[in-house]
Amino acid sequence: PKEEYFKLADRAYAAVREMDGDVPVIALSAASTPTTVDFARDFFASGARFSDVSIHTYCDGFKERDFLGQLKVVSELGRGCRLWVSEMGWTTGGKALARADEHAQAAYLVRVYLSVAGSPHAGVMNWYDFVDDGFNYGYSEENFGVLRRDQTPKPAYRALALICNRFASGNPSLRDVPLSDGNSVWCFGMGTNSAVWADCDEKAKVKVETSTDSEAVNAMGERVAPRARAFILEVDGEHPLLFSSP
Repeated sequence: PKEEYFKLADRAYAAVREMDGDVPVIALSAASTPTTVDFARDFFASGARFSDVSIHTYCDGFKERDFLGQLKVVSELGRGCRLWVSEMGWTTGGKALARADEHAQAAYLVRVYLSVAGSPHAGVMNWYDFVDDGFNYGYSEENFGVLRRDQTPKPAYRALALICNRFASGNPSLRDVPLSDGNSVWCFGMGTNSAVWADCDEKAKVKVETSTDSEAVNAMGERVAPRARAFILEVDGEHPLLFSSP
């Protein structure tokens, strides 16, 4: 029962603090359900002690506004607490809610990592998981990895390597640029690199200007346009574009 969890978390905090005054004690660990915010509100009201808070934000598809909004609400309920997105991912098999084909999984990975990096409310993002748990394509739980069970990489592995190398340092920024049809184009910048994608399934034609001549690639690192300073490109949610210039 959740009330017992609140007591358990508080006692765990006290026990850890007896041994180490600095290590973070991360509580809550709420999964993505319609009651996540209610559970968080009850947890904070219980008086249970913690240093950081974790949430598991599994979802069907991905909408940046909903995701970032949930991070903001939970952080504000915890009076500005630091959030760990300690589990998030999409399975490439079975029939689970958080289901995607391998190409969409890679696009979601790019979008969620850059969204967390650009959020003022979250400090850690953990993808679930690294290697598939089995070989049964029909069972959702065995297909969350960015590597297949035989260690061969899915597209998401290549996307993860690309963004981790490109966005390794610098101050992140994330902007939501509204379109006339009610959708948005998201612009992310960090260090000397930037990224653009849309939060919709339909392609949106946009003009992208960079501060210097830039390489434009997709999430697989494949060039999508000649090197330039200004681009007119089509973007959507399944094809984030990365640029080697702010």
